[in-house]
Amino acid sequence: MSRPPLKDAVEHCRAEVMAASGVVGIAAGISRTHPERHCIHVYVSCPGWPTGVPHTVDGYDVELIPGKGFTAF
Repeated sequence: MSRPPLKDAVEHCRAEVMAASGVVGIAAGISRTHPERHCIHVYVSCPGWPTGVPHTVDGYDVELIPGKGFTAF
């Protein structure tokens, strides 16, 4: 069985991931460790892997991007 397009995988898990404590964003991206692969980036403002964030979604790896959140300009 083939996996869905990356955009669909992101939308499939968006509500669940965004509900996790410490998560500030989610996006489709390119793997930082395997640049030839697509992945799902989850932006976090906390240390460690947030409870409720899966490690894979629809066959795509999930990678955490730590930071302090986003600021609107």
